[in-house]
Amino acid sequence: MVLQADTAASVWGWADQGEEVSVSIAGQTLTAEARADGKWSVKLTALKPSTTHTLTLKGSNTLTVNDVPVGEV
Repeated sequence: MVLQADTAASVWGWADQGEEVSVSIAGQTLTAEARADGKWSVKLTALKPSTTHTLTLKGSNTLTVNDVPVGEV
């Protein structure tokens, strides 16, 4: 996974209806609630090019993606 630098990045997925999901990376934490169809999404503010970060998604489960670089895709 690589996030494009200097561009707002969308992160999305599926969860149980009404489940709150938080997405954290590089000092940003955004939350969304899964709609009736289970879909949720957030839009991260633009990140500067950098070495790797940890992306964490939390809902009823936690998913951690390590070593996520931000740069030119």
